[in-house]
Amino acid sequence: MTDKQHRIQALICSVIIYLRAQKGCMPGVDITLDKLSGMNLSNKSQIDIPSKSTRHDEVLGNAIAGIVATELVEIASCLKAAKDDLVWREDNAQFYKQGADLGEGYTKCIQKSLRQAGKCLPTSHF
Repeated sequence: MTDKQHRIQALICSVIIYLRAQKGCMPGVDITLDKLSGMNLSNKSQIDIPSKSTRHDEVLGNAIAGIVATELVEIASCLKAAKDDLVWREDNAQFYKQGADLGEGYTKCIQKSLRQAGKCLPTSHF
């Protein structure tokens, strides 16, 4: 396994460990864990493609550095380590087809969080 694969696997594992600790406590966690359990997340399933940064690299770095909640420290550490190994894609209002039903969670939470960081999670997480 390459260093890149190790960093990505560590990130995946840190997220799954966090979600398991939150199982039954937060809305959507159980569904997310179910979906993740049906995916092949092994290092053998990873496709080695060149990483792609984002024009928002500084904002992303600051956001990762701003994760201070104790229960999220491992995810933040793994995300910081793997950040340059990942392909970051921006929506730019072009990823989804015009008029696509993105669901209430996306439209009410994610878009708002782009304007005001921290609305989806308690402010203690940031």
